[in-house]
Amino acid sequence: MDIAYWFQFWWMLPLGVVICTIACASSVEGAVMFSPLFILGFPLLGQAPLRPAESVATALIIETVGYTSGFLGHRRQRCVDFETVRSLLLISVPAAVLASLAAGTVPDRALLLLIGAVMFPLAWLLSRSIHEGHSSEGGESPGGHPGGKLLTAADGRKYQFAPETRPGAAAALAGLGGVLAGLVGIGIGEVTNTQLMVRRHMPPRISIATSVPVVLGTVVAASLVRLLTLRQTGLAVPWNLVAPTAIAVLIGGQLAPLVTRLVPGLRLKQFLVVLFIFIGLSTFRSGLAG
Repeated sequence: MDIAYWFQFWWMLPLGVVICTIACASSVEGAVMFSPLFILGFPLLGQAPLRPAESVATALIIETVGYTSGFLGHRRQRCVDFETVRSLLLISVPAAVLASLAAGTVPDRALLLLIGAVMFPLAWLLSRSIHEGHSSEGGESPGGHPGGKLLTAADGRKYQFAPETRPGAAAALAGLGGVLAGLVGIGIGEVTNTQLMVRRHMPPRISIATSVPVVLGTVVAASLVRLLTLRQTGLAVPWNLVAPTAIAVLIGGQLAPLVTRLVPGLRLKQFLVVLFIFIGLSTFRSGLAG
């Protein structure tokens, strides 16, 4: 066994903890930050950049590990509305599988441009959820939505939110999120979290916790398809990069629920809006230059 090979990316351990904690605490896919890091950031760190297809597949695998950890943390806090999770996964998973199959035919430059272009509507979606979050933060009152669902968290706090009155709209948005996840590895978390806050008026704590298993199920499906398509194209996942980052995101996934209790979710989202715009500009510029 080549020890040096497995320790080549040791520095991804602390960096991965930070990225995954922020991602899971905000219900944002880690791939949003990992993919641009692997493509644009690695040359700045003296590392060879990954191909866009390799970057998306690697980020999805890492994201799967992190969101598994995050899901367990949110489940312990009993903040997940599993009925909503099931209804969204029935649409997002098939959409992600079909989009992942189609992504294998997309050229690298087009994939890079698509990743950059998607960052701007994601920033807008987060801005929308920030606005909605100000009006939803007080959702602990059990009488806010007559006929809505009441959810009691492990710490005794009670949350009530509106029932689903437009299942067609929910399905369309879940399908859109699945397509984005399959093509570029990002989008399902932002689309899901925003629609739960805006349409269902879920408090941020509940919408984030409910979005996490939706993201997890969708990216697992997309990851499996990506692994198969990479093998067919002769590309490979750098497992020495996956290993330390996977350990990091296991830690970050457990820290995320604590962060959502101690740090206002809206503050995290404000930071991410700026970060998404910067990543979008950088990635889009790289795609145009390629």
